[in-house]
Amino acid sequence: IVSVSSKTYLFGRGLKGRFDTSKILEAFGGGGHSFASAVKLENVSAERLKTLLVQILKGEDPAIRVKDVMNYPPFALREDMTVEEALISLAERNFAGAPVLDQEGRLVGVVYKKVLLKVAKLFPSKQVKDFMRTQFHTLSPEDFVWDAEAILSTYGEKLIPVVEDQKLVGVITRLDLMQTLIKQTEPLKPSHRKVQLPKEVEELSRVVEKICQELGFKGYLVGGVVRDILMGRRIWDLDFVVEGDGLKVAERFAQHYGVNVHPFPEFGTAHLKVGDFKIEFATTRRETYPYPGAYPVVEPASLKEDLFRRDFTINAMAISVMEEDFGTLIDYFGGLRDLKDKLIRILHPLSFVEDPVRILRALRFAGRFDFKPSKNTEKAMLNALSMHLLKHASRGRLLKELTLAFREEKLLDILKLYRQYKVLEELIDGFQWSQDLELKLEKLKEVLSWHKIEFPDKKLEYGWLYLVILLEKVRGEEFLRDMSAPAWVRELYHTYKEQAKEVIRKLHQAKKPSEAYLTLKGFNEPFYLLLAIEESLRPKIVLHMEKLSKLKVDVSKFAGLKGKELGRAIENEKLRLMDETFTLT
Repeated sequence: IVSVSSKTYLFGRGLKGRFDTSKILEAFGGGGHSFASAVKLENVSAERLKTLLVQILKGEDPAIRVKDVMNYPPFALREDMTVEEALISLAERNFAGAPVLDQEGRLVGVVYKKVLLKVAKLFPSKQVKDFMRTQFHTLSPEDFVWDAEAILSTYGEKLIPVVEDQKLVGVITRLDLMQTLIKQTEPLKPSHRKVQLPKEVEELSRVVEKICQELGFKGYLVGGVVRDILMGRRIWDLDFVVEGDGLKVAERFAQHYGVNVHPFPEFGTAHLKVGDFKIEFATTRRETYPYPGAYPVVEPASLKEDLFRRDFTINAMAISVMEEDFGTLIDYFGGLRDLKDKLIRILHPLSFVEDPVRILRALRFAGRFDFKPSKNTEKAMLNALSMHLLKHASRGRLLKELTLAFREEKLLDILKLYRQYKVLEELIDGFQWSQDLELKLEKLKEVLSWHKIEFPDKKLEYGWLYLVILLEKVRGEEFLRDMSAPAWVRELYHTYKEQAKEVIRKLHQAKKPSEAYLTLKGFNEPFYLLLAIEESLRPKIVLHMEKLSKLKVDVSKFAGLKGKELGRAIENEKLRLMDETFTLT
């Protein structure tokens, strides 16, 4: 490699018949014989060229061509859109500019948000074509990234449309090139971290890779599964995204394993199950929110945009499942760093404004992992809460997220965060935290820890019991109905609210085991656990659950009795045995 002024020359020599230098230099647009080749590049440093050359010699596939780094499918504005409409479209996607198409879909210009903002007050109804640039540069997918760098640095443009056969196929921006340049100018070392996938996950991912290769697509593991693999947690759910058509990949994947697939074409997603794994396939997409907390409007996009739309950096990483870079971690936004620093960080300042439901998600992950919101994330969260955006968000989505929180093992930690940020006050009419309520929740945790140990076979969704306590002093029936709480939970709430005080009074008065038994008889186990919050009653409740309710009597002595007489005799004998065998403490 020889560098002269702005030019860099790469010469290759190889043993004839043993090593083909021309194939290596073809990657840079060079040529020659198999044993002697050369290429001349403009504005590419010798150190950068060296880094790229070594990656190619190692069999890696560095981003050299525009097609390797461009965003596709591209987002574009129509020339007949008003300035106001165009600004809304750009703001929803957090874009600084976009190509402009005419009614036939032909590329006719480029427009920037900064220009539209300047004219928006005076001419909001004017059309985009009145303010777009009609003289601009374009590139083809096969051009080199340094050609794009030269255009952006020389002419001050912020984006370049990528055109093939006179059709807009992509967009390349300064950010794309800056990230690529950083990777290509680092000292010689692996530019991406390789991740070892769990065995079963790797097997499934290899099938996805094969299908994507056949269809000409690219596939990636994304989101929570990547986070959990990096944290060494057990994997149950797999999310794959496909640059191409996720539904097609899902169909073939389902055929391979002989399972049913459930497609959702409007969202470009499909769900299926293989063994213990719940698997989702999606086409890479961008999302926009018509109003805070609304269900998103979806459109196809690149992997980078797909990751950028996600909630937090720790959930915005991907792992390639393609053969050329299988297991390579793709981390545009510092998610790995935030995992190490135990931080929850949003990807852009308006994240909570666009989707206030993310406030609940942030606190759920913070509680689950013992993480903290970053300073800017906390500031944005407090700002969104002060605007009461949770009250305007989709009730269904909020309650669905709340239901997920009540299924978490570390629910109490999440509830403490809810109290710190006054979240439940926004969601439950009339709700207020108190010292007594917090003490009750702590005592319930003690009771449930005991129950898990003593009754490991009893499968109870403990989170609902916490919710019953939280709703004790408000009108919670409607809230439970909105949450689609199970029938047993709604019944428990009603029983606890209407009868708990009287049952507690009778239990305090009970002097004999039989009296405690008769007081508690007919209620269910979740009700007993709520009563056991009162420590002075726990011995009686524990005795009932472990001994009294399971007491059996010898019915042979009542051989001559039938029907109600037999039932009364058995019950009286049971009461007698209780008082004879056990004592209340």
